[in-house]
Order: sequence, then C-alpha cells, then structure tokens
Amino acid sequence: MTEVDQHQQPMMHALERAKQAITMAKEARWSLEQAQIVADPGILRRAHDRLQEAEREVADATKQLEHHDTESHHQQIAQTMTQLRAAAQDIDIATQAYTTPKQIR
Repeated sequence: MTEVDQHQQPMMHALERAKQAITMAKEARWSLEQAQIVADPGILRRAHDRLQEAEREVADATKQLEHHDTESHHQQIAQTMTQLRAAAQDIDIATQAYTTPKQIR
C-alpha cells in the first residue's frame, strides 16, 4: 500500500460511514412512516428509537467528514455533506411528525 493510499484511508472510511448514515436515516424514516400506518405503540417506539440512532449516526458522520475535508477531496466531501444535511432534515421532519396514538379503551 502506498503512502498516499494510507493517507486517504481515514477520509475514505469517513465517506463510507457517511453513506451508511444516509442509508440508515432513509430506512429509519421509512420504518417510522410504516409504524405510523400500523399505529402500534411498541412498533412506533422502536421505529422512533431507530430514527434517533440514525440522527446520532448522521451527526457523527458529519463531524467526521468535516474533520477530513481537504482541498483534494473537497468536491466529493461537499456532495456527501449535502446528502447528510438532507438526511438530517428528513429526520427532523419525521421526528416532528412522530406521535404516539392514543389507546382506544
């Protein structure tokens, strides 16, 4: 492995982690939407927990990418950062829409 490859490994890892966080956010939002359709409080709670975990992953991935932002990879990182911001906004929207259904007795 060359010195350049070793130097790029942390940045490539950060990009991969960001892509995983974006996917996790999309899946968590879809999961919450499906849980709201079913209206089962247990499923809703788990979906909301999954959404919160995705929110943490997106925030961590954002910080990690900001740390690795260099001129040589700025365009690629900027594009991924835009996708991370969109994922964070999606999570915010889904969190605001999250409501636990009232039990009918």
